[in-house]
Amino acid sequence: MDILRYLSLLAVFAFMVSVGLAATPAQVMFLWRRPGLLARALLAVFVCIPMLVVVLVVGLDLPRPARIGMVLMALSPAGPFSLQRSRKAGGQVDFARSLHLTLCLCTPVTIPLSLAILGIIFPVRAEIPSFIVMGQVLVPQLIPLGVGLGIRMACPRLAARIERPLEKMAVALLMILVVAVLVEVWRLLFAVSVGTAAAIILATAIALSVGHLFGGPAPETRTALAIASAARYPGIALLAATVTFPGQGVGAVVLVYMLVASLSITPYQIRRHLAAKKGTGSFERQMNKDDISEGLTDGRGT
Repeated sequence: MDILRYLSLLAVFAFMVSVGLAATPAQVMFLWRRPGLLARALLAVFVCIPMLVVVLVVGLDLPRPARIGMVLMALSPAGPFSLQRSRKAGGQVDFARSLHLTLCLCTPVTIPLSLAILGIIFPVRAEIPSFIVMGQVLVPQLIPLGVGLGIRMACPRLAARIERPLEKMAVALLMILVVAVLVEVWRLLFAVSVGTAAAIILATAIALSVGHLFGGPAPETRTALAIASAARYPGIALLAATVTFPGQGVGAVVLVYMLVASLSITPYQIRRHLAAKKGTGSFERQMNKDDISEGLTDGRGT
């Protein structure tokens, strides 16, 4: 398991450096300049999806480890490889990058707060200090993103030269990691019931639907928010499962959730990719309309 953890950190680190190499500060700030879209995205990821997953696991009367594991994953956003999946599906790249950074910055506050609220509602106590959550997103995601941005600003030619090879290396490491995880935890797959697996598929479908609905009128932002909503970050959920629920099978549910959700996103990704090929320019037209509307409302329009 230590090897898997280090391999996972290396893959995420390399991928986030490649994201920074391909980005600019203006692109990273893209979502913050659009408060309406930002508010909808945060509402979808941090409020609607966790609430719906809680209702789902309680309504289906799942086993206790399944309920806890699924809720922990619902509270853990910012799956790093959602950026690549969003791009391949035709999602708006600047929006996806800016959203990912925003989610990473919010999780040290939202996850401890959400766990505290759930502890009041349900007789389950799960506490993770904010600084521990910050460590889970700072080292593997925010620091390498900053490194990539720094290289891009200091030496654009070098950034352009190494961005794609570094991304390919990260994806190759991810494939190795997936195989290693399957080899290491294949027995856990049989320990999780069919009902739990079906519930994970349903939870992923709910997350995709909520993200698609809240993503606005532009298909590109709908796609990006849907995939970002469904792709969760198992690192934080595994930390909570290990620290608060050791030996209860919650970690197994988290790992199965990661694999099943990844497969469940694929049909949506393919469908959006095909749809993106048929229509182009819709995002730019919508953003122009939004910019004109904002200008009229704040007095900049003429």
